[in-house]
Amino acid sequence: MDYVKILASAIFVMFVSLIIYTAGSFVDMEYYTNSDNFGLWSKIMMPNMGPPGVEFYFVSLVFKFIIGLIFTLFYMVIAKSIRQESILKTGIFYGCLLFVILGIPTTLNTFLLFAVPLGLLISWTIQGLLVLVISGMGVVYIMRYTCKFNNAGSLR
Repeated sequence: MDYVKILASAIFVMFVSLIIYTAGSFVDMEYYTNSDNFGLWSKIMMPNMGPPGVEFYFVSLVFKFIIGLIFTLFYMVIAKSIRQESILKTGIFYGCLLFVILGIPTTLNTFLLFAVPLGLLISWTIQGLLVLVISGMGVVYIMRYTCKFNNAGSLR
């Protein structure tokens, strides 16, 4: 098992998530600052009025890394079953597969169980799809086609 590739893939997923969800939070800022929605947010995210504290960003990165590990390990389990003729197609397929299995059910359950504004829920769903598809392409590339290094650090 290539632990460097697994860690690199998890870190890639973490950064893709960080970038897309951070950009999405700026787009959706009206929802986050609307006092009608304050009851939706955890105490870690919004301990008081204003932006989240450092603890939120730390916990968020740890969670994104763990999700990246799961994303990568699950790809390793099903890689042979979903292989397409290119990295791009395989990555897109993997991301879309996870979106159908995880993204759509999560969105529907969130709509059913929580009072999240519909516009915000749609935005989160689109962001999730982007994260899954881009992460899928990156993980497939890293796990299948990255260079190997020997013990001295030079390319084989």
